[in-house]
Amino acid sequence: MQNDITLKELKQKTKEQVFEYINEKLSFEEIILNSLRYSEDFKKNQHYRFDMTGLGNTEHHNKSILDKFTDLGLFEKFDMLLVRFYNRSGELKYVYNDKNEVHVDDISGMGTREIIYKILQKL
Repeated sequence: MQNDITLKELKQKTKEQVFEYINEKLSFEEIILNSLRYSEDFKKNQHYRFDMTGLGNTEHHNKSILDKFTDLGLFEKFDMLLVRFYNRSGELKYVYNDKNEVHVDDISGMGTREIIYKILQKL
């Protein structure tokens, strides 16, 4: 699957294909993978992840993960989109454009890929 897919094309994919797309987008760059001193099997499963510690200001890091999906119009659909964690729980907080209603979804126990998938379903 290619990284330069449109949202319309992505919506026609199966859940497994969308997860494959998300994996590609979140994969470490080749220079980072080459610096890891682990097996090739270990390396292929490494990717960028949300900071779920809830310690300090993690919103900047988590937004940098979301930025990898801006080509799908992620920030054109929402006035606000935050992925936040605290006290072992997580929330996805968002406001659609031209709406005043704040939506909050529980994302506790979900991994980065599942959270991205959940967000993509809202587009």
